[in-house]
Amino acid sequence: MRKESVSMGGKSSFFSGAYKKYAWSNIFDPRLGRFELINLYGF
Repeated sequence: MRKESVSMGGKSSFFSGAYKKYAWSNIFDPRLGRFELINLYGF
């Protein structure tokens, strides 16, 4: 829904600023390895 809102001219208010790194798209990013995900979400 966030991507659709942004594409329609809205702005992202959830997972923005310092929390942008925790967005759902990062969980499914094939460029991130398991250790990067653990470091990002585990601590």
